Amino acid sequence: MSRQFPNSRAQHMRRRDEGMTLIELILAVVMLGLISVVISSAIIVTLRQHDNTDGRLNVARSEQSVSLWIPADLSSATVVDTSPEATPCGASVCDGIDLSAGSNVLMMTWTTGSGANAVDTAVSYNFAPSSGGESYDLTRVECVSNGTGWSCKSLVVLSQLPGPPGGAEFVPGVANGAACSLEADPVPCTRPDWVIIVSQPLAPDAVDGETIANESDRKDANRVIVSINGGGDVDGAGGGVNQISITAGGTIRTEIEADSVLGAPSFVEARSRCGGPMALVIDESGSIGSALSNVKGGVRDFITALAGTPVTLEMVRFETESSILGSGDWHHYFDMTNQADVDAALAAALNLTTGGSTNWEDALFRTFYDADGSIAAQIPETVVLFTDGVPTMDRLLHRASPGVLPGEPLPPVEPWPESSGSYYSQVGFNRADFIANQFRRSVRLIGVGVGSGIENRSTWIADPGAGYSWVTERGSYSHVHEALQFQLRYQKKNSWWGSYYWVDKPTYDAASWYRRKDVGWKSVPESVYESINITPADGGSDGAREVVASQPVSTEEYDANVGDPAYQAVAKTWNAGPDWEIWSGSQSGSSSHYRTAKVYNSPPYDGFDPAVTASTENSVILARLIAGNDFGTRAIPEGDSYSNAEIADLYIEPDWDRFSVAMKAVALGECGGTVTLQTKVNGSTPAPDPFRYENSAVLDSDGLELDVEPTVVTTSQLFVTGTFDFNIPNGDDVTAEIIPQNFSELTSYSPNSWSCKAGNQSRSFTLVDIDGESNWKGIQVDVAANEAVSCTLSVSEL
Repeated sequence: MSRQFPNSRAQHMRRRDEGMTLIELILAVVMLGLISVVISSAIIVTLRQHDNTDGRLNVARSEQSVSLWIPADLSSATVVDTSPEATPCGASVCDGIDLSAGSNVLMMTWTTGSGANAVDTAVSYNFAPSSGGESYDLTRVECVSNGTGWSCKSLVVLSQLPGPPGGAEFVPGVANGAACSLEADPVPCTRPDWVIIVSQPLAPDAVDGETIANESDRKDANRVIVSINGGGDVDGAGGGVNQISITAGGTIRTEIEADSVLGAPSFVEARSRCGGPMALVIDESGSIGSALSNVKGGVRDFITALAGTPVTLEMVRFETESSILGSGDWHHYFDMTNQADVDAALAAALNLTTGGSTNWEDALFRTFYDADGSIAAQIPETVVLFTDGVPTMDRLLHRASPGVLPGEPLPPVEPWPESSGSYYSQVGFNRADFIANQFRRSVRLIGVGVGSGIENRSTWIADPGAGYSWVTERGSYSHVHEALQFQLRYQKKNSWWGSYYWVDKPTYDAASWYRRKDVGWKSVPESVYESINITPADGGSDGAREVVASQPVSTEEYDANVGDPAYQAVAKTWNAGPDWEIWSGSQSGSSSHYRTAKVYNSPPYDGFDPAVTASTENSVILARLIAGNDFGTRAIPEGDSYSNAEIADLYIEPDWDRFSVAMKAVALGECGGTVTLQTKVNGSTPAPDPFRYENSAVLDSDGLELDVEPTVVTTSQLFVTGTFDFNIPNGDDVTAEIIPQNFSELTSYSPNSWSCKAGNQSRSFTLVDIDGESNWKGIQVDVAANEAVSCTLSVSEL
């Protein structure tokens, strides 16, 4: 039997099911309000922190960029110049780099080598308006000279910098030159001290923030304080304005005595052309076909030649779209000092394929930009682009996922022909060239064109033809110019029974067969009128008269002479000019009063003018991308190498069998004739402490010592390699003697063994004894101009 509730309780239960009590409603409203406030606050805080987070990221990236360059430059500098007019080559334009729009904030100079081998280096940090003019850039411009001229390159170190405070005018120092530093009445050239300040370094024990280091502590160093604004709301940790201070000891170069001990502080720190990020851009288009094995071999030879060098290598493969060889990431760099990375890169080269179109634009976009279209965090210093022809595709039609298409360059309008994927695409070239132009000054571009297709010709389109529409125009005039004119009414009789013609006769002379004839008046210059006019103001009874004549003039001429009473407006009279206007009505009157004309820049078009084209060699088209001109610096073949690989930027080889030769030469043009040093604990991990190595001697192929200035390199956990460059002009081998320099300071280490390689092949060496030292040894190792040698000292930690 079910239990029955009393009636009153049953009624009460039914009432509760019908709704909420007042207390429950109030509590619900209160709780809902509290929850809404908390959620809203969280959202607001998150949004407010977004700028700060981005700002901190921008600051971190900027600090990394500045810290990468300035300390090394300061460490090498013997002279520091902060005058705003200073330039690294002594002119406002250095090797095509125009500095005139900016001011120097920090220029450092030094010399390496001596005598005929001396090399001068100058680096200027130039502050100038950005290309858009809305902000300012800090650009590092490096110029190197061996006495025959300056070779310069540039790199934007910091961008989006603020202009002069308070909207003051920016006065470029370079453009004003020596006028910036006049003793009397100098030009107020801008010194951007709100962004970067150069001062002397403080003493190590300074507590007042003002005591400058003495000469022995300073070693020509300077302190650089850089202000970076990441765009955050709050200075410092908020991602807004941050200041970083950089101090580095410069070098002091003095004569080295013959009995100088190892570790002398005056040895010059070696600087090598070898090293840094490099990109190899590889054509995999279908036209390569059966030559794929040559491509694989050439790419592997390129990798092998760089093995052991301080290069980080990215390999961009492209056909219709681009991708990274050896990785699914948007960017991936292989460390050539890491054997595992070298092996991985060599294995990846075996996975090259062939097929599809040729998309130069997507390849360069992948090389220099991130997937979202922003400039990549790491820009390669050298880009080597291999191709067997010319572009047939562009990113407007095909682009690698996620397919971001930046606003520039704008898509071309009709009649630029759309890329077909099979034939040369001028649009594809123009868009690829737009990217190359953004980086050509700061990045070394090298083109390698291989195969018979590189010698073919394509139709270069300089101008596809302007679009026009046909319109009907009616001629008219509505303005006249009243001008004084001089007229004659004379004729000369050819014979008594012949015809007459006009002549400028001073006087009437029947004997000379001259006579007046009322057949109209001829306008003549005033001087002729004066010589004829016998009776002034006679109305022409003597055949000469003055008249005021009205001549139609164009609206343009009339507008230019407003206020001149001789120019008058009249009722519009239709005639054959001088003004024309578009006319769509009936065409009454003479046909000469109407004409059909082309109107440009008013689509839709009825037609296009003939295109301006030229049959152009594909090798020239490659040169235009790489060098920005029709020539570049062609590599000069010399047996199994090239005589000018260090400066060549264009390798053209119709024979596929030469591809490996070209690729190896390109690699060794960067790193040939070098020895790279590493120090590893038990042969595996970089030694954390700094190890210094001295190139104490260089012997020629006959064993005679060459006159070479001793240099040193330093390895550490942060900078794992140091590289010596050797000048080997005659192509023979040289023997480099390399000695550990500061081993007496490294008491927590003991030496194990040396090992050397040239590419992936072991390189023999000879151990060298060190006076007064039984454990530590140096080495002598041979190196040629066309090879890069890497040596590693294995040590143990005690």
